[in-house]
Amino acid sequence: ASATADTHPQRVRLAGNRAEFEEIFRTIVRRRLSTADNAGTPRLIFARRPAVAVTALMYLTLGDTAAALVGVAFGAHPIKISKTKKKSIEGSLAMFAVCFTSCSIMLADVTLVEYVAVFSALVATLVELYAPCGVNDNLAIPVLSVVALDFALQRVGAYG
Repeated sequence: ASATADTHPQRVRLAGNRAEFEEIFRTIVRRRLSTADNAGTPRLIFARRPAVAVTALMYLTLGDTAAALVGVAFGAHPIKISKTKKKSIEGSLAMFAVCFTSCSIMLADVTLVEYVAVFSALVATLVELYAPCGVNDNLAIPVLSVVALDFALQRVGAYG
């Protein structure tokens, strides 16, 4: 059966707004950033390499999910952070392992990828544990992971 405008009115509405969407986000979404452009751009929005942005999102999707699943299933050693947060050592170790593995795979072409993977996975795990300033970890993990990945890649000379 084919979809029509009558059965899916939201498609018609979204299709009409495509030009408006592109106009609003044209300055934010750019295909290429030179090093000079990126020097003054906050790393919260842009990553220097597409693989960095994807890796940070993998930290959220795979790492945070692994932490939750392992923490619930095998979390025998709780970490007391606050009265409302339930975290475990097992969940945090799962987050670290998944983030380390994700980074090692995504950035395999980088010299000293182990340094980058350990540093950024540790940052992502600590952010998931403590969620700085009360910010939701679904926002904080990818944002701070991009910062950590960019910093570590800069330190190993991956950006030249």
